[in-house]
Amino acid sequence: MKPVNLRGILVHVANQSTGDGWCMPLLGFNSSVILIAQSSSLIIAVPTFSLNVWTHIAQTFSIQNGLQLYINGTLYQTVVGAPMTPPYQSMHVSIGSQQMGGSSCMWGAIEPHSYAGVVDELRIYNRQITTAEIAVISS
Repeated sequence: MKPVNLRGILVHVANQSTGDGWCMPLLGFNSSVILIAQSSSLIIAVPTFSLNVWTHIAQTFSIQNGLQLYINGTLYQTVVGAPMTPPYQSMHVSIGSQQMGGSSCMWGAIEPHSYAGVVDELRIYNRQITTAEIAVISS
C-alpha cells in the first residue's frame, strides 16, 4: 500500500453484500493515524507509518498462532487470544472502504472512513500463510 493520508479502512469484511450482519474492518487507521490490524478483540497497532511510500503489509490469523502482522516481510507483532468467531459462510470483502451498510459492524479501533492511497497486489487466502511465503511475496 501507498497511503496519501493516514486514515480509513483498508480491508473490510461482512457476511452480507450490504456490509451489514457480521462485519468488521480487519485493517485500517484509527483517529490517531495509527495503522491497526484487528480480529475482533485482538489488536496490533503500528504507531509510525510513512506517507507516499510503498509498504508491504501482511495480516494473518490462526487459532494456534493468533493475529500476526508483517511489515515489508518482517514479523512486526503477534497477539494471541480468543477472538469472536465469524459465521461459517461466504464473506464479502471491500478494499479501501466499508460496504454500503456497516451500521452493525464491530469497528474496534478503526475509523469508518474511506482510505486514500494505492493498494496493489491484494491476496486473500483461506489459510494462514507462512513466514517463508510472506518473505517471497513481499520481495
